[in-house]
Amino acid sequence: MKRIQIWQGILMALILIMLVPLSGKAQDNQVIPKGSQTLFCGEVHGKNGDNYYAAIYRHGISVVKLDSTNKKGIPGLAYYKANCFKTDVVTYDLKIVQDTAVFILLLSNGNVFSFNPQRKVTGNNIFTTTKYISNVGYKPDSTNDAYVKIVGDDLYALSNTTLFVSRNTAISWSADSAGLNGATINDVSVDSGQNVYIATNMGLFKQAPSGSSWTNIKSPYLQSSHVFGAHNGTLFLSSFSSLSSSIDNGKSWKTDTTGLHGAAAIKFCEDSAGNVYAITAQYSFLTVGDGLFKHASKGWTNIGKNFLKMNADPTNSNIFNSINGGSTLYLSTNFGSFISTDAGTTWTVDPNAALADNIFGMAVTSKGTKVMSTAMGVYYKTSGSTSWTHSFPSSGYVTGQKIFKDKNDVLYTLGKIKGNNTYSLYPREMWKSTDEGKTWTADTLDMSKVRAYYYFVDENGNEYAGAGATANFIKRVGAGNSWEYDTQGFLRDKNYTGILGYGSDGTGTVYASAAITGKAYVYRRDVNSTTWLIDSAGWDPSFSAFSFANDASGNIFAGAMNGGVLKRVNGRWKRLQYPNANLFGNSVFTLTTDNSGALFVAYSNFTYAATTGLGVFMTKDTGSNWTQVGTDSFNFNQLVSAGDTIYGLANYGGVYAFTESSSVTAVEEQKNILNANGIKIYPNPAKDELTISFSKDINDGHFIEITDMQGRRMRSYTFKENVHDLQMDLTNLPRGIYILSVQTSSGVERQKFIRE
Repeated sequence: MKRIQIWQGILMALILIMLVPLSGKAQDNQVIPKGSQTLFCGEVHGKNGDNYYAAIYRHGISVVKLDSTNKKGIPGLAYYKANCFKTDVVTYDLKIVQDTAVFILLLSNGNVFSFNPQRKVTGNNIFTTTKYISNVGYKPDSTNDAYVKIVGDDLYALSNTTLFVSRNTAISWSADSAGLNGATINDVSVDSGQNVYIATNMGLFKQAPSGSSWTNIKSPYLQSSHVFGAHNGTLFLSSFSSLSSSIDNGKSWKTDTTGLHGAAAIKFCEDSAGNVYAITAQYSFLTVGDGLFKHASKGWTNIGKNFLKMNADPTNSNIFNSINGGSTLYLSTNFGSFISTDAGTTWTVDPNAALADNIFGMAVTSKGTKVMSTAMGVYYKTSGSTSWTHSFPSSGYVTGQKIFKDKNDVLYTLGKIKGNNTYSLYPREMWKSTDEGKTWTADTLDMSKVRAYYYFVDENGNEYAGAGATANFIKRVGAGNSWEYDTQGFLRDKNYTGILGYGSDGTGTVYASAAITGKAYVYRRDVNSTTWLIDSAGWDPSFSAFSFANDASGNIFAGAMNGGVLKRVNGRWKRLQYPNANLFGNSVFTLTTDNSGALFVAYSNFTYAATTGLGVFMTKDTGSNWTQVGTDSFNFNQLVSAGDTIYGLANYGGVYAFTESSSVTAVEEQKNILNANGIKIYPNPAKDELTISFSKDINDGHFIEITDMQGRRMRSYTFKENVHDLQMDLTNLPRGIYILSVQTSSGVERQKFIRE
């Protein structure tokens, strides 16, 4: 590759979460197991012979300095940045810039960033730098722009509408369409000579390095979908389920589909030995989503089946996200990252895999054992232990599912889909654990008739599975009880949307939410009854309930989309007061109570494009007064109650713990506060920098520190000279609420501020 002079882009204060050691704490305030979906992972070779392992996740990046002998991460030299970006990282390219490996990251909104995994190494710390460079050409009012790829020394960024090129390392972009005559571009690739190829609906086009126009070259397909230029001189071109290759720069072609069995090659790579690999997709309904193949002299060999033998849930679509490497292959999947040292014959778990950034389910037993569900399955950790054990499935992996716990500490979760398909109404295996998640047993009795996409277990161990008015099921607790239909009392209509949520009041009454002909309904049923009753008195039919919670007194609360929180009072639903006016009309998809009866609620702004977290709030008086207890940096998928602690499962943000004692008043936004000793902080809320102003000079005997709401020190500064104003850098500080403490001659002054 050409060496490129970089970076003229503006450094952007983008990092939302601090770098923390992977070998110690997680990216938030809870230690969590491994198991992240990866978009890319592999070795990065830098200056001075240093080698790094880098991985890109949906919203985060990790980097590990590798030991030169065993290529495992060096303890203390592993860092992870979770939730670096509010929008998805959709594609990347790896470049050598001034002898340094640098990632070019393209986000779904068209923003381009550089990521240098070895920006600076000092002692036992790796400081990584992420820089904003430019925006390719995203139109916020357009629903058609979706960026899919970035390649080349002269960078080519492809969306589903336009191909853009940058000749100055992503600083500026221009559309590159001369000679295409209106062709729609489906894929772009470069070969070892930096010749650029694009697959279009009008055939294959080529452009020389730094060229300005496209030339249509001979190809076997009028419509081509994917193209790959291998360093061994072979050119691959696919047209959906057909594939051809050329070894003379496209002058002649041969059909190259032997062994693919109709699978369509959509992503390619090659290793240091010149072997070519392809990730494939099946363009048919109810089939395995993708595969992984290796190219050989006699055609293609399916090496994905070797991975799927380990995978307990092979019916999920889009398992393989990328493959790359040299002598070692790195496979990025929805289940995590894996490596192969024998050209894909066998696969093992990547020893440098990062901690899970998305927890699908969690339960805490009465003995303090934590059980979590990640992209690689279920893990457990007993009270006092520092390590996690993968327990389900016993061999292989399964996509993350929720975990339910009854009053006897029996745990429930779902396994793989039964049958060779991905259709959501086909049954999943149902599993139980009676030993705090250490071992799991399949519960298969009558499971074949259950069709459901919503699963729930109440405090007594009764199981519920919901799909629609004619496909709701219950399995009552007790030896030998089987699944039975549970539809009596549900309204029936062709426009029935199915079950949206289940819940229990903790005293034997179960609630369900559903919608029919555009109206939302709430149902209730005593567990000993066989008939559901409409329970919508006071309920606004435009609000759909997605979650329920109960307190120790049997009060039932419901969280509604665009409707906040409602409580059932004397047979009618009554909406609770919003924590503040800015939250009016926003959604609540999860809520729960602690052992004192305090209600914890995660508010979200729901649109069809995205769901944005607005913070976690707590009330001890049924909504008369609210306190903010959780950051608004994340959209929380689930709040899990464990005594006096509430755990929030953040969407691609890990796990947070909330308690009443660690809370901060939501409306308490102190701005330009001047205290008795003449200390003023501003702005508040602050973004990248906080200014501390003193009415008189502070001498060298004073000290400043910033702590989070759990008391952990985040910043500190000791005065070595007299100052009147001090600016503290907040760039790498996570968004949230903090305490600034200033030690003065008269004691310690503390002030609260918000990092936004």
